[in-house]
Amino acid sequence: AQLGFDVSLLTTNVTILLAGFVAAGALAFGLGARGVIANLIGGYYVRQMVSAGDELTVGETTGTITMIGRTAVAMDTEGGVRYVPHSAIIEEGAGTGTAA
Repeated sequence: AQLGFDVSLLTTNVTILLAGFVAAGALAFGLGARGVIANLIGGYYVRQMVSAGDELTVGETTGTITMIGRTAVAMDTEGGVRYVPHSAIIEEGAGTGTAA
């Protein structure tokens, strides 16, 4: 206040603007990470439902599970190795080693 200006209003506006940018960034990150988080959490349930060596059908993909990763299951199919996200297996309702 050396020049006689009250800068409290300017400081408040800058703080509100900065908080808005932080909130927008957090929202964008949260929405962008939604799929990854769903697959990470789904991995816990997929490991309880199936294991390596099980035959699995998800949609039109059928194969033998070779590996259960953090976000996806590797399946050996007729067309080669395919990776199926955990969320797809859960949405299909795999319970006995086959999701159909």
